[in-house]
Amino acid sequence: MSRLFTLFVTVVLIYLLPAWSHAATVASDISHALTGARVIATQALFKSRSGQPISAELSRLIALREELSALKLLLAERRAAVEARISAQGGGSAADRQQSMSSVLPAALDDLFTMLDAVIGNGGTDSLQKLLDGIDRLVPKRARPLLGSLPYRHTNYPPREPATAPPVVPAYKGGDRAIYAADTAASPEAPLSKEIVELAQSLQWNPVLIYEWVKNNVETEWYWGSMKGAGETLRQKSGNDADQAALLVALLRSANFSARYVRGTIDFFPGIERAKNLTGLDDPLKIADFFRKAGIPFKPVISGGGITNFLIEHIWVEAFIPYANYRGAVVDDQGKIWLGLDTSIKPQGYTRSQGAGVPGDLLGILRDDYLNAVQTLSPLEYLTGKLDEQLAVSQPGISWSSLKDSALLIPDVLKIIPDSMQFNQKQITGEYQSLPDELKHKLTFSATAGGSELFSITQETHKLSNKRLALRAEPETVEDQNTINSFGGLNNTPAYLVRLRPVLTLDGERLVVAQDGLPMGADFTLTIDIVTPNGTERITSGQINGNLSVISVVAQQSTKSTNDTKIVDGDDAETILYKESTSYIDRWSKAEDDLAALLGQRISRPTVTIAAVGGQMEVTTLLDIPHDMQWKGLYLDAGYRRIETSGRNGQEKEFMRLSALQGSILENRIFEDDLKVDSVSTAKLLQQARTGGTPIINIDKANIDSLLPTFAFDDNVKADIANAVNQGLTVTIPQNEIAYQDWSGIGYVKENPETGESGWMLSGSVAGGMTAVAKTAWIQQDLASLLQSPYTTTKPNKNINEASRALRIGDYQIGTAGKALPAPLIVQVVDAKNNPVQGIEVTFRIILGGGSIQTLSATGAVGPKSESTVKVTTGADGIARAKFTLGKYTADAPLYLSGDPNAI
Repeated sequence: MSRLFTLFVTVVLIYLLPAWSHAATVASDISHALTGARVIATQALFKSRSGQPISAELSRLIALREELSALKLLLAERRAAVEARISAQGGGSAADRQQSMSSVLPAALDDLFTMLDAVIGNGGTDSLQKLLDGIDRLVPKRARPLLGSLPYRHTNYPPREPATAPPVVPAYKGGDRAIYAADTAASPEAPLSKEIVELAQSLQWNPVLIYEWVKNNVETEWYWGSMKGAGETLRQKSGNDADQAALLVALLRSANFSARYVRGTIDFFPGIERAKNLTGLDDPLKIADFFRKAGIPFKPVISGGGITNFLIEHIWVEAFIPYANYRGAVVDDQGKIWLGLDTSIKPQGYTRSQGAGVPGDLLGILRDDYLNAVQTLSPLEYLTGKLDEQLAVSQPGISWSSLKDSALLIPDVLKIIPDSMQFNQKQITGEYQSLPDELKHKLTFSATAGGSELFSITQETHKLSNKRLALRAEPETVEDQNTINSFGGLNNTPAYLVRLRPVLTLDGERLVVAQDGLPMGADFTLTIDIVTPNGTERITSGQINGNLSVISVVAQQSTKSTNDTKIVDGDDAETILYKESTSYIDRWSKAEDDLAALLGQRISRPTVTIAAVGGQMEVTTLLDIPHDMQWKGLYLDAGYRRIETSGRNGQEKEFMRLSALQGSILENRIFEDDLKVDSVSTAKLLQQARTGGTPIINIDKANIDSLLPTFAFDDNVKADIANAVNQGLTVTIPQNEIAYQDWSGIGYVKENPETGESGWMLSGSVAGGMTAVAKTAWIQQDLASLLQSPYTTTKPNKNINEASRALRIGDYQIGTAGKALPAPLIVQVVDAKNNPVQGIEVTFRIILGGGSIQTLSATGAVGPKSESTVKVTTGADGIARAKFTLGKYTADAPLYLSGDPNAI
């Protein structure tokens, strides 16, 4: 039998403008009311200076003053409740912080009332300006987040020639042949992990089988330096020369064979035809361009007025293995010698076929056609659908996949170690037991606030790729943790009462913890330096202390299958965010591969891809003090992605334009497909704008001076547009902000008209993210609640007899008589350890004032109306919800506060 908790709902009625009645806490209601007052006062000041009457604005300010007066009373009630709870916990720092806030905010509100009264009394411009200054002091303006930079672009590496010095003689050419402990030991990029040892064992610890497995099962990619290491190369079954060498070294060392790395300059044996086959490019100039873009040091060999070969810098392996009998196929342990081995230059090459590709006239109009209306298909699906329509007429029974280029690796199975290498070694410049630091891809994460560094850490990318990297927060002190516990969790704790330390974790383990804490809700900056053998790039993002964001780093390819990224029961918030960010990268990469094959392009990804998914928070700040954070949904920021293309038909630009469009549309599709929540992206907003008749404007250097001042966009958006145009980019943007569902804001494209490189930008709210509906409208309310409270890791207590107390959450709402409150009534039932209790029946009962109440399920389903009582059972989060519609009668309700009687 369910244990009962009864909540007697006494309703406080306040008459107000409905436009300001959507927030869930007193502080946020005050902030929204003051923001509205700022808009009204600004309009009044403009009219006053223009000699126009401001009677309408004064009437609205009078109504807002009444609302603020009521909110001040609720603030005092809230203060008393907070102080009582703090006192029960023994006071301490939380009491001092509460006292500090309480000593300044009510006084500031009183000063504001004086300013409002002066405006209402005389309406003078001086009074209006003082009011605006007072509002700005109480509620500082905050720019809405601007997601994206110019993430989809080329690296534009300059050409580099291979190193020729210093010359080195490796062991297999007569150098140092002594055996050292490091020759068989693990190294950072070549660990002797369980998966590597198991593979070596399955290959019978045999150097021939190990060599042939890597050569025939690991696809060659083109980039410079070690990005994946042995483990990721094995999991992805792909890698460049350095990463395949790391895998081969790790497998040989697991089998107790000494192995080292060798670095040098090689050419393609026997010549240019081998280079063409291995790269898939028929034009030597395109091959040269491909090596440059991939960051690989190269030099063309010129003969007879043309390119006859290429010298490239390369990494391979040398190993000390039995060779006298059966050339490496271990029969005995006799005749060990040092031998040079390479797996990335495939000896037999590929069987390649060239598809018919995509007609140029279709490519030229495809993106504009796609953006002309809201589509159910992705850009790639839209393109392939068009191709299938054409093929159904011209070649019935043939699908679009037949138009793609294809390549099939020709296996090379000798069952012996070859007596020579598959390339000419022109100059050897390095021999290593571990790859040198200069060849490794790394990421440096640093967090700063107010000019002070919170943390900084550098990690090699092979340690991060396809791992769960999370930016979290933890209480600065035990006392902060106790305060959070006393309020029933971080979501219910006033932000100014506690300090949190930003923390970076990897697969749940701390990588680094900030040396100092910040107030919950405070801003800080996360900087990521992408360090490669070809240079360093930097990206930055604004973060909110206490929010959870997951950063996915992928070196080349995702290792997660569709089943791996499917959200299942039992996933915590961090896991869900990780699956979304990883799935996003994977879906985009696969679309890239298909587009490249259709357009005759060979692509290289010279660096890692970085995408972040996290909660989009609305922080209420009064007098520069964070008061609360409200979760509004999710954001996705594809902040860093570099792609290089070389191919035939001059379709590099069209590839970039279509692939960037695909990346943008996936920003909304990923949440819509996986979480069943309507979402936005820049591409979708452009579709909405065109469907709704909003003009789309192209801004460039010729018109920016005349157009930009006419737009009513946020200052940070205008500054970003100006910077983009100054860099020679063209900006495509709707003339006005777009409202979609509960989201409003702007999306625009910054594009290089010559190359198709682009950034698809988004700024807006529900508060700037991609999900476009309020939490209460999510289909899966349990999922929304989980994401809203990401630090709640405990499982629900299903023993209803252990329920200890019921916590009212989201109290102190303001509503309009006869209308439903903007947010549901929420009660959370917890046990003595503050764990949520599932299965408790909570009774919501109206005792004064009339109105009606309805059950509200975790899925958002609303039950029938009742004028007295409803019963709701708590879910896995310990929460019961009810939808309450206010009554219209005040005769028996002394707690009602009435305003203008004509307002009803």
